Parts: sequence; C-alpha cells; structure tokens
Amino acid sequence: MACGMRDQICAGTQKQTTIEPCETRIQRVMECAEYQELELAYRVAVRRWAQHAHPQNMDQSDGDLLQRSAALRQQALIEWNSAADALHLHRRHCLVCRRQGAA
Repeated sequence: MACGMRDQICAGTQKQTTIEPCETRIQRVMECAEYQELELAYRVAVRRWAQHAHPQNMDQSDGDLLQRSAALRQQALIEWNSAADALHLHRRHCLVCRRQGAA
C-alpha cells in the first residue's frame, strides 16, 4: 500500500529521529486482531445509534412507539460509549497499538 500523500499525512506523526514509512505503521495496526474487532464493534454501535437516532416512518402520535424508540436510542448510545471505551483502553494497553501510536 503506497502513501501518496506521505508529506501531508505522515509528516506530523513521525519522530524527528526516526522516519518510518506509512506502510509499516499501517501494517503494525493491521497485525492487532483485537483492535480490528473492537473497531468493528465501535462502527456497528455508531451505525446502530444513527438508525435509532433518526428513525424513518415513525408515527409521532403513537406514544408507546416513541417511548420504545427512545429506549432503543438510549441503549444504542450506551453500546456506542462502551465500544468507544473498550477501543480507547485497548489502544492504551496493547503493546502493538501503543508502539504504533508512538511512531
């Protein structure tokens, strides 16, 4: 995978003493399967929240339906926050991901 915009994207993340190609950094993140799983769970949670935050074809006169929708939206928000927390904690404690973040 080539980094066509290396100067613009990668320059800000490189240490002054070490120049590491973007391909290497991307590969190290890809090595961490747990990070990939957590990131997928995060994206699914965001998508689920968006679906409940903006429901289509909802009858505004049905109070029970509105309450259930609000409960689903709240549960989706909790899942989103939980997924974000798990992703953050993983990046903080995983040696592979920490190394990648320091590059």
